[in-house]
Amino acid sequence: MNLAAKLAVPILLSFAGALSAQYTRTETTATYVQRTGTSIAGQELYVSGIDDSALLVQLPFDFQYFDRVYRSCWISSNGRVCFNTDNATTFSAPPNLTPSVGSNYTDTIFAIGGDLYARTEGIYSTLGAYSESGRVVLQWTNVSFFSGMRCSYLNFQVHLLSNGNVEMHYGPENVIPNYSHNIPFASGMVNFDGSASVFGFGNTTSQQTTRPVANTLVTLALTASPANTVTINQNPMPLRRFVPAPATDLPVLSFKLVRSGMGAMVTELDFNHADFAGDGNPVTLKLVKDTGTIGSYDGEAAIGALATMGGNTSVTGLTEDLTSVASANYLLVASYATLSVVSQSGFYCGSGMPASMTGSAISNRIALAPQGMAWFAGSIPNSIRPAATVGSTHQRLMTFSIQQDADSPSYSLTQMSFGLTLTGVTLADIDQLQLWRDAGTPGEWDASDTLISTVTSVSTTNLFTGLSEATTKSGTAYIVTADISASLAASGTLKLTYNLPSSGTPFPTGSSTGELLQVAGPGSTLIVRDVPDYALTSVTAAVSEIGVHANVFELIAGSGSGTVTQIDFSETQSSNSQVTDARLYQDTGTSPGRYDTGDTPIPATVTLGAATISMSLTTPLTVTGVAKRFVLVVDIASNASNDMRFDVGGMSITSNFVNQTGASTGTFLDQRAGSANGVNLSAALLTTSANIYTNKLVILGQARCQARGTGGAAPTLHFVLGDNPCGRGANCRIFFQVWLEGAGPLGALDATDVECYGFYSTNGSVQFQLGSTPFVPAGVTRDFLIVARHIAAPGVDIGGPFDVHFGGYSAGTDTAWFPAGTPAPAAATLINTRKSSNPGGGGGSDGGCTTGQDGKNWLAWLAVLAAAAAVTRLRRARS
Repeated sequence: MNLAAKLAVPILLSFAGALSAQYTRTETTATYVQRTGTSIAGQELYVSGIDDSALLVQLPFDFQYFDRVYRSCWISSNGRVCFNTDNATTFSAPPNLTPSVGSNYTDTIFAIGGDLYARTEGIYSTLGAYSESGRVVLQWTNVSFFSGMRCSYLNFQVHLLSNGNVEMHYGPENVIPNYSHNIPFASGMVNFDGSASVFGFGNTTSQQTTRPVANTLVTLALTASPANTVTINQNPMPLRRFVPAPATDLPVLSFKLVRSGMGAMVTELDFNHADFAGDGNPVTLKLVKDTGTIGSYDGEAAIGALATMGGNTSVTGLTEDLTSVASANYLLVASYATLSVVSQSGFYCGSGMPASMTGSAISNRIALAPQGMAWFAGSIPNSIRPAATVGSTHQRLMTFSIQQDADSPSYSLTQMSFGLTLTGVTLADIDQLQLWRDAGTPGEWDASDTLISTVTSVSTTNLFTGLSEATTKSGTAYIVTADISASLAASGTLKLTYNLPSSGTPFPTGSSTGELLQVAGPGSTLIVRDVPDYALTSVTAAVSEIGVHANVFELIAGSGSGTVTQIDFSETQSSNSQVTDARLYQDTGTSPGRYDTGDTPIPATVTLGAATISMSLTTPLTVTGVAKRFVLVVDIASNASNDMRFDVGGMSITSNFVNQTGASTGTFLDQRAGSANGVNLSAALLTTSANIYTNKLVILGQARCQARGTGGAAPTLHFVLGDNPCGRGANCRIFFQVWLEGAGPLGALDATDVECYGFYSTNGSVQFQLGSTPFVPAGVTRDFLIVARHIAAPGVDIGGPFDVHFGGYSAGTDTAWFPAGTPAPAAATLINTRKSSNPGGGGGSDGGCTTGQDGKNWLAWLAVLAAAAAVTRLRRARS
């Protein structure tokens, strides 16, 4: 039970009025002075990217906050200063600041407390803490609200003064016109258990949307004297990224108890062990009075009880007299008897202290491992190839890379474990799995690759043994392949998953699921498959619109050949097709994946059902081992009102093939009215390929949103990242940005441009919302620059070449492309690498993954829109 829970009732009844009366509030004006230089915030905490994160700040003086005294705080990306660890990453604005406010808003100063986004190319570079005479300035520079277009930049500060006063300074905003910025926030202060509050800007208890004008100053002056308590403060400790395990007497938390007022007797200290990796490794703790070198364990005897813990524990029975001494230093020491895999742990103190205690102390996260640390990054290349057939060998199941942590020593991998999932086929249909060092063409098996291990008794869990693979900081690329048995009796699929075991030889941390391998059984087999490089995930479709792209798919004979006489498409979005006609073309024109005059019509009798499109082909279609690509286009009914999607699967096709497998997901048709009012989109290609290394910025292209009639909201753009043979894990660190162009030259990034959106992106489908209502009003045109850059990752930095494909668009107000026509499915090729890397792809004995290769030269003019990959974050479930 935390402190707030322990004391809520008596504090609520006895001290609410008195605690609020500790401060007087005034609102005046004062010139806002931006701080620059080196921030004193020297420790990262709760790192979760560049959103919903906080920095620990050690205060140079005792700071009284209501009836408690602190020597540390957290500056949160969400516009608040927190004295409670649990609240440091809370993102929402409290509904009000009255007593009984929720526990995740207590012990907090709200300057502009809402869901803010401290985004820039460098993590946390918009948050800073600056020590000055008698005060610490906590500063937010050019932050924005998470919602909306993020083109309103906020600047503000919270000053903590040594006399206990709090000042909220508000600076100028950079606001782009015609955007919606009325987003709720709260301003004020709440004490440690929510029983008292003081109002900040606006002098209100509730949320507000009108933000302070530049040079507004709110002063909250402390009037009460310090309480007789004990403050707990963190002592500096070395940053620990890697500790060999098992570990004995490892210092994990160094802190000081400091007397405030007359002090108090400390009889209990509460600790928490956060097992970030979820490994469940038990840890034995002991608390010692640190009488030697501060932060180092010098063999001091334990005080209080020893504890074996996986979560929270309390050390009771203490007799630490902080009435007779001004301060005393302590050390929490941890021991791991056994540790089989890499683990990440954190320790903190202060989550449930008795009433005489204030403050809190947090350790650095520590990483422990029996040997060195390495990272696994899997890749799912989008390249299309025929299915595996009877007796085929070296069929790729997964490509991946392994890279040594920058702060860890190298170690040798002796095993790798992979799970295998099968549908339609059995384990007996696979002769063997093979693990190769990828020394040839990156991501493809060829004769240049080096075989390093084989599993002949294939099971659902496969262990490659006998390895001697030294981890390296440059990374090594690998491929796992399968050999299909000559006795294969059925069709189906295979998929490989990297396993991180709970015991045994350490493995690289990370996870990945390989690509789906289709297996064609004996006799002629028809395969239906998606075409990721060409398919549209989503487009808008207007009522009465003619020739809307509804599906692009391929038919190929996995083995043998045959004929197709009928293809049925199922409407899977709303079970109501709402189309007046449909046509099927073989995609033989100059715009792959789109209908053009060079495509070959497939004559057919079309039958429109309530939720189906059935095409009975006039002439049977011959399908061989050479893939044929097809495009389905539909005409939208004049009364259409529902979204649609037309899928096709192997069992939806009538043919004389013995076996059928696979499917293709159609384009999501986002219904629009087709009115004269809305938003038009266009794009222009500037870069088709580029190397991206540390801090290099590459302008990929331009996009334009132009009002049609009265205008409206811009759409969400869809993209697909693919074709990276070396791994697109979380450590690739490609940062995509979209900049709103200003008064400077179009197509060039200059000081007049404003960053609108930016996210790291690693794989799969990504989305970017260009704006929010009212975004493009009548007569307004918005021009954007699409930018990519490589951000160096802490510890590891896995890279490699990858393509960015246009995937469609959705939502917005009656979105349409101009000039007419759906964008072509081209791609921009980027190579994520280090500047020091050698060119040449995955060549060499170690199959290096961070080096580049020649980019593809895609010629279609709309390619760059695919690279506008500022990603819609998949935000965690939030309460």
